[in-house]
Amino acid sequence: MVAEQGERDLRKKLNMKTKENEQLAQALEDEKKDHKATYEAWKARWDEVLAMGTPEEESTPMVEELEADAPGDSLVGRAEGGVGVVLPAE
Repeated sequence: MVAEQGERDLRKKLNMKTKENEQLAQALEDEKKDHKATYEAWKARWDEVLAMGTPEEESTPMVEELEADAPGDSLVGRAEGGVGVVLPAE
């Protein structure tokens, strides 16, 4: 009788542990799915940002676009009314 009670208790514990393992396995699968979805969303956003380029690339004029007589930078060409260093053209 005592052995039967002990066996029932052990089977009950085994069933509880089996259920706990199943729940943990399901939680792990859910976490993997969430992780993958988060990564894919991040990757899509990253690719989108890279495709846009950086603001510096879009807004900075190229050297060829600058006029030599444009006022502003005293180191390039002549500024209005001032004496600047004239760099040789390449």
